[in-house]
Amino acid sequence: MSSSTPSVRTLDDTRLLTLLGVDPAHAAQALRRAGTLRNLLVLPSADAPALAGLSPADHRRLLAAAELGRRNLLTSLAPGAVLATLDQAKHYALALARDLRVETFHTIWLDPHHRVLATDQIASGTIDTARVYPREIVRRGIEVGATGTLLLHNHVSGLATASPDDRRLTRRLVDLLAAVRIQIFDHLIVGDGYVTSFQELGILPAPDPATIG
Repeated sequence: MSSSTPSVRTLDDTRLLTLLGVDPAHAAQALRRAGTLRNLLVLPSADAPALAGLSPADHRRLLAAAELGRRNLLTSLAPGAVLATLDQAKHYALALARDLRVETFHTIWLDPHHRVLATDQIASGTIDTARVYPREIVRRGIEVGATGTLLLHNHVSGLATASPDDRRLTRRLVDLLAAVRIQIFDHLIVGDGYVTSFQELGILPAPDPATIG
């Protein structure tokens, strides 16, 4: 890229859409109708032409670009990567579960050095619930040889509030996993654009350095 070519990071949303092949007038109109780029991205494909004024081909290109970005974020916690910070985990959780249309429950299994061993979708349910079997989670943790885990699930409502059921399940998992020397570092709830951390809320016990190196 020559020094005279602007970085894509400096371009506004309309200009970015034109780089994907959208006509400038159509790009500006689509953003006005949707209100925000985020709103435009979550329009169902069948409704996008009527609601935003984009052609089906333009909308597919937009969704493809968004999916590339999402997959790039997911590589931050691919097997072998190190889970170093809570912010890293929150960005990953948003990329993984923010736009899912049913509630799902995931585990990220870690070794003693916080390297990712595996990431599993443990349960998938309806718009407001996913049935989780705690002993199956324990079995999987033993199977992969984990010494730590990060739990996460999404709330389709967009509200990332820890419900009484969320709290009861987490306490149950803390006890069961501690019995096999697996530490829960956090339980993240994914809402619409933000993530609630059980660790930040003080719901989880502090990590035990004698258990997790």
